[in-house]
Amino acid sequence: MIEGIESLGRVRARGIVLLIVAFLAGGILGMSLERFRAVRGGPPNRPDSRLGAAGPPRPGELPRFYQRLDLSQAQKDSMRAILERARPKTDSLMRRTLPLLRMYRDSIQQELRSVLTEEQRVQLDRE
Repeated sequence: MIEGIESLGRVRARGIVLLIVAFLAGGILGMSLERFRAVRGGPPNRPDSRLGAAGPPRPGELPRFYQRLDLSQAQKDSMRAILERARPKTDSLMRRTLPLLRMYRDSIQQELRSVLTEEQRVQLDRE
């Protein structure tokens, strides 16, 4: 019985670690793609992108991709209530995860910079 509980704890811990690794990998991939787009001079973020031109929606505002769905007022009110109810949990997760993500990103960037020549580092810093 105790062994089964310990096994469940290990499975849960592995699941949490896997979730954090997936989140970090997604963040790093996103930052890398954005950096690549910026360096290559790709098109700017479209105004109708998922987050909108100004980033994530403000409290009480629906994400732009929902705004285009011709929602009824009741649907909008329900969605706002869902987002507000979820906000404390998402804010808590972001406060705990962002410092780890930033630390990991900084470590990777430092390692990547070590491959560059001094001239390349100066050029990168200017961009």
